[in-house]
Amino acid sequence: MTIISGIYEAAMLPEYWPTALQSAADHLAVEGCTLITIDTSPRWAASTRMETQCRSYMKSEWHGKNEPLHRLLKKRLYGFIREIDIFSREEIDNLPIIRDYKRPGGFGWSAAMAAPMPGGEMLLFSVEQLWDRGPIPDGTMAELELLRPHISRAALLAAKLQHQRDEVAVHSLGLIGVAAAIVTLKGVVSAANDRFLSHGERLSISAYNRLRIGFAPAAKRTEDALARLSANAPEAALMSIAVPGEEDEAPLVLHILPVQGQARDIFGAATALIVATSADRGTRPSASLIRALFDLTPAEARVAEAIVAGREEPRALQALGMGSETVRTHVKSIFRKTGLNSRLDLVRLLSTIGLPG
Repeated sequence: MTIISGIYEAAMLPEYWPTALQSAADHLAVEGCTLITIDTSPRWAASTRMETQCRSYMKSEWHGKNEPLHRLLKKRLYGFIREIDIFSREEIDNLPIIRDYKRPGGFGWSAAMAAPMPGGEMLLFSVEQLWDRGPIPDGTMAELELLRPHISRAALLAAKLQHQRDEVAVHSLGLIGVAAAIVTLKGVVSAANDRFLSHGERLSISAYNRLRIGFAPAAKRTEDALARLSANAPEAALMSIAVPGEEDEAPLVLHILPVQGQARDIFGAATALIVATSADRGTRPSASLIRALFDLTPAEARVAEAIVAGREEPRALQALGMGSETVRTHVKSIFRKTGLNSRLDLVRLLSTIGLPG
């Protein structure tokens, strides 16, 4: 199999990227090749013999302090660029990422190209060479230029295939009655089924394909939830968000799930699956439900339940085993977590949410 056919095969079958990149590295006589999608949640693939180094780099602080990469992106340079093309030799010797990170591991020379992707993310393809081998030679740069259009086309093909997989996924969920959408971690809708879009202004797609949620506190909590997913925050597992009902329409609960692992190619923006379920107006929400929806502590959930039930007199507070100052502290925390500003707003929201027991 040729290098070019290997690249296109990997575009369709992402698990083949390490082998395809290793074949390219062997042909180019470099130590390794890497592909990195620069996005809110970067993803990467590396030639088989460089996977350990690339994994270490992506976990370190250095991938955010890569001055050659920053200059490459800032200047919007076209094609493959080496350090010696944008820095003097003295500057190269004193670049922290080379002096303090790459050279101690034996590396130090590279060439890279950056290309924008349809979803707004940036593709970075780079080749890495050992320091004692010297800069990437002109002959290798010429070969990289021959590969460049194929790398770009393969990336676009992979992104298009991923979008089609998103469309199939949400359509399949719709067939079994599940309202679902796949959105990027920046809030751009990749795919949404008809059930998801049947809720009028409460769930819709606005300009630039952005997800629009008609209830402002829920929109803010969704934005925050996607940001937590992007940052791989530990609390990202609790991702249920309430949207109040309107007139004859039942309230909604949005469940946000990360799309991870083999379900995702390195191309295309990082995404989350949002499933919308209808809640039942007929029952008052329990403390356990309130706690699950808004990540409240047990005490905060009991206070919220008491507020909705109208039980705020001193006798009710005594039943909760709390003093008035403690309750005020819990109420402030509840407002912060729900995105609301008053007890009336809290009652209006929670009184529309109740799941059948």
